[in-house]
Amino acid sequence: MSWWEAPDWPARMRARARHPSRSLGHQLIRREFGRRPIRWLDVGIAGLVDYPQLTAAGLQVRELLAADRSASALREAAARISQGSGGRARAARMRLIRWDVQELPPPALGRAVDLLTCRHVLNHVLDGRAALRHLADRLRPTGLCLLTLHRALVDGTGWNLPEDHVYSADGWLGLVQSQFRVERWIRTGPAWKPNDVFVLRHLAYARCERPWRWWGSWRHRPASWR
Repeated sequence: MSWWEAPDWPARMRARARHPSRSLGHQLIRREFGRRPIRWLDVGIAGLVDYPQLTAAGLQVRELLAADRSASALREAAARISQGSGGRARAARMRLIRWDVQELPPPALGRAVDLLTCRHVLNHVLDGRAALRHLADRLRPTGLCLLTLHRALVDGTGWNLPEDHVYSADGWLGLVQSQFRVERWIRTGPAWKPNDVFVLRHLAYARCERPWRWWGSWRHRPASWR
């Protein structure tokens, strides 16, 4: 059962929102995009907890693609997002896509995205290399990716489910670096449930070569990056 479907969902949402890795992610996203409209792909739908808070703080989300392999979890997540103040507007900008990240991306995902979030998903897939390759293919050359893993799972101790594929910390870092440029690797969270947060860029990314600096405006970026 997805945590979106759990009876104590509101309490879980509040607890996750207070987690140090959440506030860190909020700071990175707001600093990166400001009020520029973005396309956002969240794989595993755990990042949807951040959606109401970030939009309330001024983040302009033009389209949010929520991807998960469970159709019931996607429907429940959409129902939760539509609740509360501004819920209908948020839900109108969200598209639900059923996708197992180990498989080729469906055409419904469309063009590449500005922001990609994937929290606590890769610990539960058998082919981590394929999953990372598919994620990298969905990110624009100027985009930002936030990838979060349970450190206990990364270290191979505790929190493991029967279907989990566990790598060592160095093993995960090597896999991530094969598909992304690692900008930061942050170890955060309480001792009972620590996290590793990877701040990732496209391999073609160069900080001094952002297209809106070349052409003066993001509207004049190359058509292949739209």
